[in-house]
Amino acid sequence: IKLKPGAVVAIVIGAAALSFSLSALLLPLALALVLTIVLSVLLPIAIIDRMRKARLDKLTQQLPDALELMARALKVGHPLNTSIEAVSREMAAPIAIEFERMVDQVTYGEDIVTAFHDLATRNRSEDFDYLAVAVGIQHGTGGNLARILEILAKVIRDRSTMRRKISAISAEGRVSAMILSVLP
Repeated sequence: IKLKPGAVVAIVIGAAALSFSLSALLLPLALALVLTIVLSVLLPIAIIDRMRKARLDKLTQQLPDALELMARALKVGHPLNTSIEAVSREMAAPIAIEFERMVDQVTYGEDIVTAFHDLATRNRSEDFDYLAVAVGIQHGTGGNLARILEILAKVIRDRSTMRRKISAISAEGRVSAMILSVLP
């Protein structure tokens, strides 16, 4: 969200005042007040939560491509810093924005492991946690990070495919349950 928190609060208060004044004309005062509170508190929270989930879904969808780009850069001989920067330049938002934050962190003196840990903290997803742990272990013990990133990208893709298959297989049961629930 590009707006500052104060601007969001001001918009919510303005919308609440407008909805209260309009609903007070049509409904009893107590009902108008309850409706205004529900709309001005629950609706913005629901909208922001939906935006957060959509962004996290987009990040998770882009992560395997970003990992493969990093792995290719590492195979060519670029250092990890440069491969992170390549992701921030070559990929689309929102993953590019997150990796750009990591580039800034490392540029200003932060450790790479800490930057990956912060990435996982900002984006609460198992996939980002796995990435942070993999980079942390590799940084401490050494090894072929390019191969680790390729395997992680494949695992993330396979998990996503499995989730979609499970959703498709269980769709008929969910629809049947909804229809049977509505009929009585």
